[in-house]
Amino acid sequence: MSIIRISFRDETNTPLYDEPKILSDIKGIKNKKILIVDDVSVSGKTLEKARQLLSGNEVKTLTLKGVADYVLFPEISDCIKWPWKVYSDL
Repeated sequence: MSIIRISFRDETNTPLYDEPKILSDIKGIKNKKILIVDDVSVSGKTLEKARQLLSGNEVKTLTLKGVADYVLFPEISDCIKWPWKVYSDL
């Protein structure tokens, strides 16, 4: 398992940049089957940036909700209220 840090939005879900920025890089991965997992994908831009970074591989994406190859809860239309964010607002 590897972590790719890509930033597009801040903690209030407001876009910070015109496009996602890669903050960590993965080099030398070729001819692999890769599943990129993210909690929520609002526009799909961050996952697409990761997919570009991993070109040369068979890449699929998975999210809890939003835009991805596999979405666990497609019926959810509102943003998820994460418990750790609810308590931090108190």
